[in-house]
Amino acid sequence: MDQLISNDGQKGKTPTLVRKLRATGAQVVYVGYLRSPGVDSPIEGCRNEGDELECGITSLAATDGGFHFLSNADLVPHGDRSSMRSI
Repeated sequence: MDQLISNDGQKGKTPTLVRKLRATGAQVVYVGYLRSPGVDSPIEGCRNEGDELECGITSLAATDGGFHFLSNADLVPHGDRSSMRSI
């Protein structure tokens, strides 16, 4: 995970790319990791990794006003399986 982004959001491939994009004057929006709706799903197996990744993304967003993090944590209501029909 540290190769992608450190917990403090300052090291890794992701902050390097964000800094490069921001240097052009671009605003950057990072769309968060898809979350499980509180039921067993293929996504559930990656929950810890998603949490760790988003910890670094949140830290990076806190240090750069032109980098915006759009979380998907509340996208699917808890227990709602309707979004999983195709999984």
